Amino acid sequence: SDLPTSLPTSAGAELSNWIRNQLYPIVQGFVRDRAPNWFHAAQISRARFDYVRILGNTLDGNLAQDDGGGIYLSVMSRAYIVGNDIRNNRAQEGAGGGIRATMASDCFLRDNIIEGNQANALRLDTSNGGGGIGVRNVQMTIEGGRIASNVANEFAGGGIYFSASDDGGLGIQELPIFHAILTITYGFRATKLSIDGRARIQGNIATHTAFTDQGKGGGLYLFRYNVIETPTLEVEVERYRIVVTSNSASFGSGAVQMFLRWQQRKP
Repeated sequence: SDLPTSLPTSAGAELSNWIRNQLYPIVQGFVRDRAPNWFHAAQISRARFDYVRILGNTLDGNLAQDDGGGIYLSVMSRAYIVGNDIRNNRAQEGAGGGIRATMASDCFLRDNIIEGNQANALRLDTSNGGGGIGVRNVQMTIEGGRIASNVANEFAGGGIYFSASDDGGLGIQELPIFHAILTITYGFRATKLSIDGRARIQGNIATHTAFTDQGKGGGLYLFRYNVIETPTLEVEVERYRIVVTSNSASFGSGAVQMFLRWQQRKP
């Protein structure tokens, strides 16, 4: 659903977003002109069909200083992740304690146990969520398995943090070159999460400190931040009341929290 008006943000954030919007057409042209030299068209085409297979493994007690304590996928990575035990992994300062996926990746998860993982384990004041799974601008299908007892510290999405937003800049955040690559070179336009009725998302937690109003979406946190050509966001959960249960959040919904922010109203 749309929102009737823009949500309030700080003046600094509004100025940053305005600068990004003004610069984005220039950045698009820069990427479009250089893409043939930067990227190999045949390899990009092949990347749309080739998958890495992660089958029947145990990933236990791993640590990433940034994102993806157990598994990290980015830049058109495609993965079948089937029958794995992914537990007790930590993203120290980042998102996706168990699994992190970004930038036009495509992930198929079946019958995995994703349990006891933590995002932002150092409990910093950041915007990194997804204790079990942290996702931005990907296609993800989850069939069966259990996502349980994961923790998103000081932010959102104890079980899953799933977002469609711009993919950031290079050094200077107001120069959204990665987002131009996402949309122009990879042609990525739609973010989708599909969860079947056999999956279980339960007992996950989103925490906060006394100094923030974070800690939202204990089970699922869905986020679409429309600044510049943000991909569409579609989420399907079969048998929702059975699949998502017994999650908790310090603010907002213990089950699911959805936040959509438009810089300006769009049709």
